[in-house]
Amino acid sequence: MSRACGIYGTVFALDLNTGTEKVLHSFAGGTDGATPEAGLIEVEGTLYGTTNQGGAGTNRTYYDGCGTVFALDPGSGMVNVLYPFCSQQNCVDGELPAASLIDVNGCSHDFDFALGRFHTHIRRLLDPLAGSNRWVTCDGTKTDRPLLDGTGSVETIEADGPDHLELMTLRLYGAAAHQWSLNFSSSGSGQITTPAIGEFENGVGTFLDQENYNGRTILVRQIWSKITPVSYHFEQAFSADFGKTWQPNFIADLTREGN
Repeated sequence: MSRACGIYGTVFALDLNTGTEKVLHSFAGGTDGATPEAGLIEVEGTLYGTTNQGGAGTNRTYYDGCGTVFALDPGSGMVNVLYPFCSQQNCVDGELPAASLIDVNGCSHDFDFALGRFHTHIRRLLDPLAGSNRWVTCDGTKTDRPLLDGTGSVETIEADGPDHLELMTLRLYGAAAHQWSLNFSSSGSGQITTPAIGEFENGVGTFLDQENYNGRTILVRQIWSKITPVSYHFEQAFSADFGKTWQPNFIADLTREGN
C-alpha cells in the first residue's frame, strides 16, 4: 500500500520479475477511507486491511472520517467498508487504526478437517529408492485431537496388514511464519523425525523436510489433498535428486467413521 501528498493512497500489486506495478484500488478519501498504512491479510482470495483516515459518517473530520476496516476484491478493485471508526458517539469505538489485522480463525485451523476418528486404507512401498515396485496394504484407525488451544494437534494411527503399524504425528502451528511443523514418530523408534515444514494453499497442504535415509540425504514431501468434510487423501514421497523427481511410498485414503 502507498500514499503521497495530494492523494489518499492505493493498494497495489508488484510483479517482482518485471517490476511492473498494478494499482488494485485508489482511495478517494470519502466513504472508502484514506491513507492505508498497515499491512494486508488474505483470506480465500479477498484482501483485508485498514485505513487510518476517511470512512465518512463520523463525528470528526480527518479526510471526512476516522478510519476503516475494509475488504478488497483484487480482481475488480472494489472495496467494501466493513466498519467505519468513530461512528459512535464520542468515538468510543476508537479512531485512526494503524495496525495490521489478525486472522484469528485462519491457518491455525488448517487441520481441523482431520480431527476425530477415521478409517484409513494405507498402501506402502517396500524398500523405497531401491528399485522396488512391491506394495503392501493395511487398514486401521486414525484418531486426531486438538492441543494447545487449537494451535496444535496429535494424530495416532494403528493399522494391520503384513505388519502392525503404530504411528504418531505431532503438528504445531507457528503463528509468526503462518506455517506448520509436523513431527513424526513410530512404535519402537523412540525418536521424533526431522520436522516437515509447510502450509496449505488452495486447499492442498504441502510439507517438506530433509532427512538421512540409508546413508543418503533425501527430501521428504507430504501432501494433504482431496479434502471434504468426511474424507481426505495423503501421500508421502521421497526424492534423492533434491526435488527433480519424486517416488511416492506411503499413500492413504481416510474416511470419517460414522458416515
